[in-house]
Amino acid sequence: MLFRSTPLVEKLSSWVQSILAGVPGTPSAVLLVGGPGNGKTDAVEGAIATFDRLSGAGGRLVAKFATQYQISSGALPPRRTEVEFNGIVPDGNGMIPVIRLVQDATEKDPSRPDETAESLLLEELRAIRCGEYNGIYIGCVNRGILANTSALAIKTSD
Repeated sequence: MLFRSTPLVEKLSSWVQSILAGVPGTPSAVLLVGGPGNGKTDAVEGAIATFDRLSGAGGRLVAKFATQYQISSGALPPRRTEVEFNGIVPDGNGMIPVIRLVQDATEKDPSRPDETAESLLLEELRAIRCGEYNGIYIGCVNRGILANTSALAIKTSD
């Protein structure tokens, strides 16, 4: 699968290369912020394809994600998916071989109907910051949800 080369796609490709090479200081989480239609989804798909290609997965990593997004007609895709795949992080760097993808952080989680999109995003970001989650995180969010999440963090002294 070929992706149109944009500055964002190229930046994420460089990020993936740094993770796979074990470059010290490379962040394990990326949060893409912007409105609908600005290329976040294409960039994320390109990053997953780059992880697949450079880790030697031969399409298996992409296929694992694709399986999680196969949904029945009229159903919404999952808010968050996770794929475990050996070879996506170098051994011994403390990262677990999992990619957690939040394709649209504006969505709620049907299994947690009392939680807002903002509280779910704050929980995920807190887990990354505090070291409770040490895999790879790729999230997409619009500015409004991010601003509301920031306000929630301030309100809860987080």
